[in-house]
Amino acid sequence: MIELYALTDAQNQTIVGGEAWGVGIGGYLTGGGHSALSADYGLAADNVLEVRVVTPTGNILVANECQNSDLFYAFRGGGGGTFGVLLSATIKSYPTMPYAIMTLEIILPSATEAYWDIMTYMLSQYPYLAENGVSGYPYMYPSYPVSATEAVAVYEATWHDHHSPYGNSNLSATFDPIISYINTTYPGISITNTTKYYTTRYQAALGSHDISSAGDDLVLGSRLLDSETLSGNQTALKTALMGFAGTGTGSSAGPFLLGGRGVWDAVPRGGSDAVNPAWRKALAHVGKSHSTQATEKESGVRRKKLTRWQ
Repeated sequence: MIELYALTDAQNQTIVGGEAWGVGIGGYLTGGGHSALSADYGLAADNVLEVRVVTPTGNILVANECQNSDLFYAFRGGGGGTFGVLLSATIKSYPTMPYAIMTLEIILPSATEAYWDIMTYMLSQYPYLAENGVSGYPYMYPSYPVSATEAVAVYEATWHDHHSPYGNSNLSATFDPIISYINTTYPGISITNTTKYYTTRYQAALGSHDISSAGDDLVLGSRLLDSETLSGNQTALKTALMGFAGTGTGSSAGPFLLGGRGVWDAVPRGGSDAVNPAWRKALAHVGKSHSTQATEKESGVRRKKLTRWQ
């Protein structure tokens, strides 16, 4: 991924891509590929214009909307390696843009009722955030160990804005009422936020990216949630969130805000592709994970918690 960001940046362009440097573009495209840019430009699979593949019978084929259209449909979101080997892909690029990333962190001594109320409230604000051009990658850690005998409840998110001029992001103003509500309703909790600015998407990838190592089985499952689910029955949403995220040590969930109009209204080449149709109304992609060993990124979070809570 990082190589493509660098190459396109040299041409003042960027692509619909993810946050982890080492993700392979082939699996990313064929799996659908969500991105912080998806709210404007659709999923990565929606931006594929042509693929060159090796079929199980050993034939090398070019697939697009005009020829081998069945393979062209299937390779865009149908799963990596399912229908053959992807040799190359032609994908759409976009002019690169200034980028702002806000890190928002909320810490409670434990996963009390207040923690789950706040988590539910954050999810309920996704339609509002999406309307204001915000996307992002929040993580929930209901029981985050900071010592052998102590754990804290953590929410950590990186929120993205690529619509504002450099150094003049709307992130702070957008989140002001959300942070004010949390501080007023739940006084005494720890809530902090900082915003960094980048001149291009590539610079943002260099300055703020997922440094987790590959090779761990972390993701146990995921759900796609639409606006009605997020802003509707809050009691039901809270109950579902608690059951999905879990409360055991090491449990976590990532309620990513990566849907929106760009995904809903995408018109892929040929009219459609094999992306899960639930994406066409989803705002949030909520992933469930569990690990007994923290990744590099989580270790950084843990060090901050140790300093703050000891």
